Amino acid sequence: MSKIRFFLLSLLVITALQAYGANYYVHQGATGKNNGTSWNDAWNEMNQINFSTLACGDTVWLAGGNYSTGLKANKTCAAGSVLTFNRVRSTDATAVAAPGWSSSYDSTVVLPSIDVPGPASYITFDGRISYGIQILIPGSSGDGIDGGEGSGSGTSQAIDHITWTNIEIYGPACVTSGTCTGSGVIGINIMPYCQSANRTNLLFDHMSIHRTGEATRGCGWSDSTIQYSLIYDTNNDGQQHEDILYSNPPYQNVTWRYNKIFLSPNDGIFFEGGTGAVNWEFYGNVVYHSGGELIVFKQGSSYGPVYIYNNVFENDGTFGDYQPAWLDFTGPMVGGEVANNVFENVTITGTPPNGNHNAFSLSGSSDGGTGSFYYNVGNLGASTMFANESPTNPVAADFHLTSTGATTFGKGETLASPYNQDPDGNTRGTGGVWYIGAYQYPSTAPAPPTNLNGTVN
Repeated sequence: MSKIRFFLLSLLVITALQAYGANYYVHQGATGKNNGTSWNDAWNEMNQINFSTLACGDTVWLAGGNYSTGLKANKTCAAGSVLTFNRVRSTDATAVAAPGWSSSYDSTVVLPSIDVPGPASYITFDGRISYGIQILIPGSSGDGIDGGEGSGSGTSQAIDHITWTNIEIYGPACVTSGTCTGSGVIGINIMPYCQSANRTNLLFDHMSIHRTGEATRGCGWSDSTIQYSLIYDTNNDGQQHEDILYSNPPYQNVTWRYNKIFLSPNDGIFFEGGTGAVNWEFYGNVVYHSGGELIVFKQGSSYGPVYIYNNVFENDGTFGDYQPAWLDFTGPMVGGEVANNVFENVTITGTPPNGNHNAFSLSGSSDGGTGSFYYNVGNLGASTMFANESPTNPVAADFHLTSTGATTFGKGETLASPYNQDPDGNTRGTGGVWYIGAYQYPSTAPAPPTNLNGTVN
């Protein structure tokens, strides 16, 4: 064999090994060598994972169980060589073949927290099935997910291309009693000490965040997305306001899409300080069974452009600190558009940028734009426009259009990609009609989640 051929063959073997990486294992209470090389010798707690052993491209398989320590993960990796933490499934051939496998490992992974202090890049945390990883925040203060805070108070580190998916975050009982201490309870806190946009390409996908003081905190974010998630049951926990998002700038090129947001009593999505919400996109979402301010661009700061498309904002009048609910555009807004939204028992204060083709149920609350109109909601909480508004069981609410809703809301503005897809993957404008609101008509609703931890408060 020539030296050149031998070199090329060796290079292919090395590349293949790097692409697939090694496999490591975590099993709570394992009694072997605690080196992660098999299920028999698995790391027996999250704080036992040896990051000097791990390389980019490796996969760490997490067995189900109740872990007492959080998963704190730092590694600087690259595209094509992602460090992955997977909840294990019985269908994972490599993991099942490792010595010591038990089918009982295919169960929910329960943790107190996940932290990526930074600097770190290209790390994925995947529950594999709906909420296959649960973060149960313990005690009376703490965060479910942290990132970018470095080694401690007063520091700020970059994190890039970090993905969290199929994860549930659930706060402690002090949230609903308003007796939390310290900094309170925050679902996702990627905010501390941000002077620049150094928390980039973050993806939160198919999350459930509930029973928290603040669901999310963010600044220093850029090119990031929150999608296909349930975000609900925020409370004044005695330390924090009940925000869905509390954000200071920089917060730029961030997308919120295809989420269901409910049981938000007051502050909702709250922007303040400096120039914030730059190129912020909010589309295909349903915000419902909520009162007070649903989205706030605080006066005294400047914002934009913002693009708010194809959403349903619904207030059934039975929940929240203030009635009716409203969107607050009193902060100066530069550019953007607010179009194809349903505002049911929801008003607008201030002037939205380029408001048009929006549907309002309250007389006098229109944006005055082209194509905007009023409609008759009938009975709040039981509108004939939607399949099921369900004030008494908001997890099961279904805002797909009825035939009446389709007739009423088939008046939208045609928008380009990516706004021409609804949360179910249906193409908007099919048949020449663009329906206002979150869903194209006709479409079929997915079943509501059945494995959420805890109860709706």
